[in-house]
Amino acid sequence: MSFGFWALIAVAGSVTMYQFDRLRGFPVNFRSMIALQLSQTLTYAPLTPVVLALARRYPVREVFWVVVLYFIRGSPRFFTLAHVALRGLTYPVWDIGIRGYASDGAPVRTCSGSDGICLSPSFSQNVIDDMTGTYMPIVLIAHVVSYYQRFRERELRSSQLQTQLAKSQSADVKEPASAPFPL
Repeated sequence: MSFGFWALIAVAGSVTMYQFDRLRGFPVNFRSMIALQLSQTLTYAPLTPVVLALARRYPVREVFWVVVLYFIRGSPRFFTLAHVALRGLTYPVWDIGIRGYASDGAPVRTCSGSDGICLSPSFSQNVIDDMTGTYMPIVLIAHVVSYYQRFRERELRSSQLQTQLAKSQSADVKEPASAPFPL
């Protein structure tokens, strides 16, 4: 389902970008446009079930600080890191040095400075978009589905209890009333 959903998003994005570029007078090829969109968007497909499972396993409660820690601290950064790593394998980016498209490469690169590790520009450019445009909507969908399922389960349980109550009340009415004193 995840691949189908993201493929649909890629096709819609391809059509939009194709029409936009045509209206601006740029020479465009729909096949290359859809290939570019698929290589960008389908990298979310293997990550989506993981995010859904984590969001359902660790639901956000009413406590505000949990929301801050959950959404801002770690999970979206790992999501972006995984997305950029997957996309680096398939999605070409414009390389000024060679004046052409090339693979983005790894999202984490070793720096020669004293800090040791630095993130690639691709990670920095995608962290906000991935967090707000992809990660958080997936988490929100997971929570909506989870809350809806719990609501339906409570509704079903309430209906079962009402049925049991009605049966027990009708059974009490049908039993003949015994006389308070034997004759």
